[in-house]
Amino acid sequence: MISEPRLRTLLRQAERTAVNGKLAAALTLYQQIVEEAPESANAWLGLAQLEPDPAKKEAAY
Repeated sequence: MISEPRLRTLLRQAERTAVNGKLAAALTLYQQIVEEAPESANAWLGLAQLEPDPAKKEAAY
């Protein structure tokens, strides 16, 4: 289980990475967060927004 402070840190890191145009790296971060914290709606949303595969995108939503 991931702690709430660590989850927030990872989500901020993934968001900054995406904003900086490193979409593949941000997607990887969101995937890792979802694995560690599957209850995180923000992680799933970030994953869905960046996922290029339509089937995987739909599954994330």
